[in-house]
Amino acid sequence: MADKVTLVVGERELSVWSSYKVTHDLYLGAGHFTLECGRIDWKIPDAALCKLYVNDQLELTGIVDRISASYDKKGEKLTIEGRDLMGLVVDSSCEEFFSVAGMKLSELARRLLGKLFTFNRALVIGDDIVGGLKRKQKQGSKDCLFLGDKPQVITQLHVGMTVFQVLRDYAMSRGLMFYCLPDGTFTFGKPKSLGGEVVRTLIHRLDGVGNNIISGEYERDSAKRYSSVRVMGMQQGQDEMGMEPTKMINSTTLPDPTFPFHKALVVKNNNDYQSTELHAQMLLERMRHEGLKLNYKVARHSQGGENWGINRLCRVRDQALNVGLDGTYLIYGRTFSMSKSEGQITELRLGPPGVVA
Repeated sequence: MADKVTLVVGERELSVWSSYKVTHDLYLGAGHFTLECGRIDWKIPDAALCKLYVNDQLELTGIVDRISASYDKKGEKLTIEGRDLMGLVVDSSCEEFFSVAGMKLSELARRLLGKLFTFNRALVIGDDIVGGLKRKQKQGSKDCLFLGDKPQVITQLHVGMTVFQVLRDYAMSRGLMFYCLPDGTFTFGKPKSLGGEVVRTLIHRLDGVGNNIISGEYERDSAKRYSSVRVMGMQQGQDEMGMEPTKMINSTTLPDPTFPFHKALVVKNNNDYQSTELHAQMLLERMRHEGLKLNYKVARHSQGGENWGINRLCRVRDQALNVGLDGTYLIYGRTFSMSKSEGQITELRLGPPGVVA
């Protein structure tokens, strides 16, 4: 049976497509979709709220961005494009330029996101990404308080900054990621790490037994890796001449013992003295993410009755690619697509588990 992709706008549904592409990536801003069909007998409103289901499982809650219609002697074509709710966060500029000194990540998120969603959408901030981050809960409250959610000491928001940029950078300085779940929940947390439940399997054996991979690609890149990362916490101060000399208030150096020779990276952190270690750790994790990438194509959109999804651990057994892979990796990116040339396929992007980048 073919996979079913359904777009719901208000009380209307569309599920017959000539082609489609639905993409999510843990390390990018917003999930997005492009759907193509023939003529429909109703008009999709501008900036319509929508839900997208794959095999009756909710995969995206978002907004229709663009609608284009065309026709020729072969018939009419309607193209519908949109993004999940993170798209609005990516597009929206900060309107207030207040001081954020001492403000917690959760407080800043509620203040910035609360202005965007005027259509009575519940805003939930919680550790929904399973990982090493622990949380606690206020008595009598549904709000989750991160044990690592210490107040930041930075100056203020500046003109031109987007809401996404502020919240992403603020979260990353605390060793967390910021992304959107299929139901529209905004989440701060860590990607799944080794030791979590492995829920998917990719196999390519040379004898062909049990294979489920159409094609694969393996990439290692050491150009942006370093043997050590040093983050220097800096603070601006006033002197008698009205200048602003920079003073170092803290420094953290972390090594990467797997790199084969000396190659140092030194960066400046203007946030606060508390976050230099977290910043250094984030840079090392970004190097891990850039250093190893796997790309696979598989038939259809599910395995074992569940759709392929991001932030899932996958066991890879691949005897091709000259590397003989046999290990557990994180699915951080996924694209469902359907075309006349390839049919229904899923493209998967995998890398090291537990990496914030």
